[in-house]
Amino acid sequence: MVAGADGGRGRQERRGSLRTSCDADFARALKVFYHSMTSVRGQLQRLRRHRPSEEEDLLGLRLFVDEHWRLLKDFGEQLEQSVCTLKQDVAAIVRRKREKSGIWSER
Repeated sequence: MVAGADGGRGRQERRGSLRTSCDADFARALKVFYHSMTSVRGQLQRLRRHRPSEEEDLLGLRLFVDEHWRLLKDFGEQLEQSVCTLKQDVAAIVRRKREKSGIWSER
């Protein structure tokens, strides 16, 4: 038996478990993102259906515009938060993978 032949297999097993671990982390991050995007999509649909009544006077239209602006702002903030969370999760997963595998990128 050649010395060190067993070590290569151990390294491959670690890489395999690291890949499985990273894949599971990516799956969890995407699941969280998907759920948050489902909520964002619901907000977008509500915005699309949001219409002023036909009897609105000038004050009523002003209130409608203010409410619509608030809904758009909330929508934008939730969308931005969802994308930011996904970016952070993916960056953390990649960082952990590099640390565990010993791969360091120099910038």
